[in-house]
Amino acid sequence: MKKGTQDKQVLLWRAEPMKPGLMSSNSITSTLQAAPGERFPFHIHFTPTLEGEVNFNLICDVKKKSQPLCLNVKAIGHAMNVSVKCEESLGVVTELNPEHPKQIHFREMQVNDYAECNFSILNTGKFNFTFSWEFCNAKKFLQCFALSPESGTVEAGERMEVKLSFHPLKAFTLKDIELKLQISHGPTFTCVLQGSVLAPSIHFLPLRVDFGNCFIYQAGMPISKRILVITNKESRKAR
Repeated sequence: MKKGTQDKQVLLWRAEPMKPGLMSSNSITSTLQAAPGERFPFHIHFTPTLEGEVNFNLICDVKKKSQPLCLNVKAIGHAMNVSVKCEESLGVVTELNPEHPKQIHFREMQVNDYAECNFSILNTGKFNFTFSWEFCNAKKFLQCFALSPESGTVEAGERMEVKLSFHPLKAFTLKDIELKLQISHGPTFTCVLQGSVLAPSIHFLPLRVDFGNCFIYQAGMPISKRILVITNKESRKAR
């Protein structure tokens, strides 16, 4: 081969011992084309799928080379272990599962009613993590919800309490609104908010009161009065 010209080298990568999840296949073949003395970088990415230590050799067989190249790879996989519980307004407590959305029912409420849910975030792992909440499909109704706190840090072995309050100011229906809890380097929990808000059917009569001519009040004079009638035309008690 003439000086300065390029030659192709076929590289065959394999892991020993081979374990599930280490490589996308048992071997990976690549071709290196570089001039003599030229350096060529290779990037190695490791994505753990299980907790625990990993130790394997990454072997590179080079064509026309008697001995393979060997790179020892070590890593320790960790999981962010977290337990999240939800206490709804009726006192029912359930534990959230990141694989199954939690249905939160605010039931049937009236305008200006108030309801809340309390979340307990427990860090059962060895490392601190941060959390943050995000509403999805709730742009029109964000002013009716409040989260305290919306984000924060939970140290290992510690617990954080979060309050979700709901205070509707108009009539509407909660549908397809999601509240997501994201744990840093960990799972995402999803809550689906449901319910309806009704405006009470209250009638007020009369709508106009005219006291006519009135004298400046002196002690002993009769007080002018009018009777106002408020009627609840619904079958349930108005609050």
